[in-house]
Amino acid sequence: MLIDLSGRTVLVTGGGSGIGREACIAYAASGADVVVVDRHLAAAEETAALLRPDTDAIAVRADVTSEGDVSNMVAQAVSHFGKLDCAFNNAGVGVAEAGTSGKRLHELPRASWDMLIGVNLTGVWLCMKAELEHMVARGQGGVIVNNASIAGLIGFPKASNAYGAAKHGVVGMTRQSAFEYAPDNIRINVICPGPIMTALTAAHATPEVVGSGVPLGRPGSPEDIASMAVYLSSDQAAFITGMAFAVDGGVTAGQLASA
Repeated sequence: MLIDLSGRTVLVTGGGSGIGREACIAYAASGADVVVVDRHLAAAEETAALLRPDTDAIAVRADVTSEGDVSNMVAQAVSHFGKLDCAFNNAGVGVAEAGTSGKRLHELPRASWDMLIGVNLTGVWLCMKAELEHMVARGQGGVIVNNASIAGLIGFPKASNAYGAAKHGVVGMTRQSAFEYAPDNIRINVICPGPIMTALTAAHATPEVVGSGVPLGRPGSPEDIASMAVYLSSDQAAFITGMAFAVDGGVTAGQLASA
């Protein structure tokens, strides 16, 4: 059955590139109107332009660590479309950007800890807070899909303590929030990607290297994650909430099998 999100408004953070851009494209292909959010407005506008004229899309600049920016992004979505039905909280920062790859806990600079926790955990909390305020007040339910990592489910080589702590935090926050907002008919789930081949990843490693530890023999693609986000946002997933989905080609299955 084809997924039909016609008539729904979806907000995607980190929508200017990578997984976020592919998610915007996938949501639009399913008929949704899309709010493309990115800290770089030009990147958000570029994604929004790709979606038109097939669907209505707007670009919004927001830094997810800024409560004012996050409140404004939801306000702009509601002002333009009249409502917000779904959100894919995808914006995040990796260990390479924070300079923490391979560093153990006692070696982590405070600035790196603050960056990874601030964007990857506090940023998701701020987005959920603003999105849920609108959804609860509107009283017609809603869907939130968070994007974490398999580093939120298991220990992961070179992930760093701060990254793992943030991603575990997103998984825990998702599960608790699913309980809290089920009476409002708001479903909340989290995707935990494994090794994904994005343009940023490709700048540092080949697909063979990225996919070397994946049982399916390849790295994942942004489209793999986008497809799961669209599914979880749809009525086909109407009885699913509070769940963490590893989209990882079998990596965590292997971890569990060897435990």
